[in-house]
Amino acid sequence: MNEFYHVVLLFILDYTVFLWDAEAALCLANFVGPDQHIQGVLAVDINHEGTFIVSGG
Repeated sequence: MNEFYHVVLLFILDYTVFLWDAEAALCLANFVGPDQHIQGVLAVDINHEGTFIVSGG
């Protein structure tokens, strides 16, 4: 089983994307910074291998 099956991407309208470990209830990463969205995040996806995340607004 792929270890990324328990990973959750959470996005909210304040321009932020969070990467969560659902089994451990632990936030692994918070994607914000100078290259963040200038409007709310409307969609996120992660590739099957768990190596790339894309977000759009």
